[in-house]
Amino acid sequence: MPSDWIARCRAVKTLHDAHQLSTDLCHELGLDHFIHLACVPQASNRFANYILSNFRDDKRSASGGPCEGVGLLHRALEDARPLVWSAMADLVLPVPATKLPLAGGDDLLLSDGGMLGIHGGDGGKAVLCFTVRHGRLHDRDIERILCLLQVMSPYVYTCLTAPAADATRLLSERERECLTWMIQGKTSWEIGKILGITERTTDFHVGNILRKMDCRNRSQAIGKALLNGHAVRFPDDLLERVVCLDQPAAQSVRTRPEPPPKSR
Repeated sequence: MPSDWIARCRAVKTLHDAHQLSTDLCHELGLDHFIHLACVPQASNRFANYILSNFRDDKRSASGGPCEGVGLLHRALEDARPLVWSAMADLVLPVPATKLPLAGGDDLLLSDGGMLGIHGGDGGKAVLCFTVRHGRLHDRDIERILCLLQVMSPYVYTCLTAPAADATRLLSERERECLTWMIQGKTSWEIGKILGITERTTDFHVGNILRKMDCRNRSQAIGKALLNGHAVRFPDDLLERVVCLDQPAAQSVRTRPEPPPKSR
């Protein structure tokens, strides 16, 4: 079973796919509801917080500071082990009337269940929560499910955060090409020469890149693209064109004349 779900996690491309995958996993494990909270880095000091759940078919997101308004996220990440509701003695209300604060000022009444905190390799954080009707599953069953999710947690984290973290997902193919050369430090004139377009057209594409990536300047767009793992790919035909920009023309190169041969 884990191998099948890992393959499905790696195939997720959008938040809708992640929501559908979580719904299917919840159904197969015999659970009632799930809540996923994530804090995804988008820049050095900018994070995107979002909630994914099937309580109200939530797929909400908001930009802000790191972990802004997500108290449950901090609580889950304090302990490296999966947490079962009934084992958390510091909760104010007893199970099954546990009331947990969520982002946006919403509260949800949860029954038996547990949660698992995840630290992402990119500096992001997430918590996976699930609930079942009181008395439906024993704590040992809940612990077994949490252990399974812990094994899958790196893939689940990528599944949940990749669609939200990828700031380049809205770019067209031409805009991606312009971004690739922006990362290499090329100016609009140089990019235009490489791609065979005018400088004005290049500036138009750069403007679209900044708007779609929610950036104010090129440096911010480049930093966000590198943070999101934007792959720099160079087609062979473009590499041939850039040679003329990086090297001076042959006629402009000055060479020192050879000295005349010495007479014997």
